[in-house]
Amino acid sequence: MLIAGAIAVFLASGAVTASAPAAGPCDGHVVLCTRTLPEVALPATHNAMSAPLAGWYSAEQDKPIANQLADGIRGLLIDTHYADRLPDGRLRTDVGDAQRLRSAAEREGLSASLVDTALRLREHLGFSGKGTRGIYLCHAL
Repeated sequence: MLIAGAIAVFLASGAVTASAPAAGPCDGHVVLCTRTLPEVALPATHNAMSAPLAGWYSAEQDKPIANQLADGIRGLLIDTHYADRLPDGRLRTDVGDAQRLRSAAEREGLSASLVDTALRLREHLGFSGKGTRGIYLCHAL
């Protein structure tokens, strides 16, 4: 009953029908025109580039960046990493020194064996061989 009540309040508030800010100066709100950037909260998306599109295996967002901007998002948090483009078109993230990676993972509470398993799985799935180094958008190994 509590959940049904919460859903009813949410729907009645118009939250699902709220539109993105109007186009125009100051994001469509005249009151924002006199404020400096530190006085304004900007909606942002974490891993904005990670949307359910071809090539993304663990999407963080429901829509690609263009749609996020149209919906009123004004801050895009984007992760870039060095990676090798392999002959089969896949991208293999450069993890650098494996021991340094293990140490960093351990500081985050992950075991070295977990890192080793992830690296073995990556190779098993065809992420091995020589590739062309570049900077790419990335959210996983």
